[in-house]
Amino acid sequence: MEMSVRSIIGVCVGFVLILFVALAGSNLVEDLPADEVMVIQALDGDLTVYTDPGYKLQMFGKVTRYRRQYLYEFSTETNNAKKLRFNDGGHADLSGSVSWDMPLTPEDIIRVHRKFGSPEAVVKQGVSKMLDGAIYLAGPLMSSTESSGERRAELVQYISDQAM
Repeated sequence: MEMSVRSIIGVCVGFVLILFVALAGSNLVEDLPADEVMVIQALDGDLTVYTDPGYKLQMFGKVTRYRRQYLYEFSTETNNAKKLRFNDGGHADLSGSVSWDMPLTPEDIIRVHRKFGSPEAVVKQGVSKMLDGAIYLAGPLMSSTESSGERRAELVQYISDQAM
């Protein structure tokens, strides 16, 4: 059975297309789960935000995913406790957690993405630094003795107020 030149070219083109889709397929489409938002930077630099779950066209753009909700934990067990200094010179290692939500409007997501660039940077440069500042400002509002006694709840409230 002889194949015509046209058939051979068709088979070759088909093979190249199948190979292209197989190799580049992971850069063409992204699956967005319901618990994330996604920013895709197109090859021309345009940013597109997706908040609804499902398959989205990536078209070789750079994908950055952010969870809708984060829990930032700090503790003495993981050696990342926050340092607290009181007005009497006493010190403490503070353990706890902060929960925060990613904004869901495209404009706010793009603003966060342009400022930080990644979820890790949001946590390190945003949440952690904000919390460090809140703890630094709240510590001198009482003594170490007061913080471990009758004013313990106030300390948590002071830190929360400063963080807000």
